[in-house]
Amino acid sequence: MNENEQKQREEYLAGWKRALADYDNLKKDLAREKEESRNYLKEQMAHELIPILDSFDQVNRHTPALNVTEEDALKFQNWLNGVRQTQAQLERVLQQMGLQLVPTNGVFDPTMHEAIGQRSEDGKEDGAILEVVTSGWKLGEKVIRPAKVIINQQ
Repeated sequence: MNENEQKQREEYLAGWKRALADYDNLKKDLAREKEESRNYLKEQMAHELIPILDSFDQVNRHTPALNVTEEDALKFQNWLNGVRQTQAQLERVLQQMGLQLVPTNGVFDPTMHEAIGQRSEDGKEDGAILEVVTSGWKLGEKVIRPAKVIINQQ
């Protein structure tokens, strides 16, 4: 093989290696874009579904005590159990999508919580979360809605 043929062979090999590297980079870029699109869609869907969970929370917080017959009380309790099961199903769907509740036990963290009020309680440390007004949600490590909380302020 002469020098010209060797040079041409090396050029072809280098071109092939560049094309292979470009193809590999393209596959990685497409996979990343696909994952970003998937997460964007999950986030948009979560923004639509989370307010429904808020409504369920309100139903549970404001469930009245009724002075009714035992039969009506049983019917009401069965209805309420159905509402709570529906809420649990919706929460499971969101969790299967990768959403998680923002933790609210402990102290206020401005990256995950929004303080909407404060009050003073003895025996609690400054900045402790006293009450969760609205649950927060995150997708992976990204907070898509902070938890709205009331914190202890001495």
